[in-house]
Amino acid sequence: MQTSISGNAADVLKNVPSITVDIDGNASLRGSTNFTVLIDNRPSVMDAQDALQQIPASTIESIEIITNPSAKFDAEGNAGNSSFINSNGESERGIISFGVRGGIDFNLGDNAKLNFGGRYGNRNGQRNSDLNYAQWSTSNPAVLNYLSSETSDRSGWYYALNTNYSHKFPLKGHEISSELF
Repeated sequence: MQTSISGNAADVLKNVPSITVDIDGNASLRGSTNFTVLIDNRPSVMDAQDALQQIPASTIESIEIITNPSAKFDAEGNAGNSSFINSNGESERGIISFGVRGGIDFNLGDNAKLNFGGRYGNRNGQRNSDLNYAQWSTSNPAVLNYLSSETSDRSGWYYALNTNYSHKFPLKGHEISSELF
């Protein structure tokens, strides 16, 4: 594909059928991001997504997306092949949290208000899982079995303070307000 526009390589691919480029510039081919990118007939030393987003389109003569590379290239690209993962096991997840929230308003006349508010609390989340996985694909029907065991604990205290001020002017719909967190 010849390029003659400004932007990066991902911008060029936006007009290519079967390729979707999201708002962050990440390209996918038929829903998969696992492919090999050849820029000017050479494989990129960068990750395919990084190469597409960082290389200016004006410096590229051609881009080739390879989904099933020959032995000449690293066989990491396999977009369009089907894969399957089956899992079974036990997973527990729990969250305990509490908090307090409050505020106070001061009327500073008929047209002005001042508010002070805050929040304070604690969150504690835990997860324990033991899952058995079986993974295979149409290109490699040999089943890979593995066990995943995970224990995680996330907890912490939080707080937030805020101040609001608003002033309404005599003309209907005219108001000024500010907020400080």
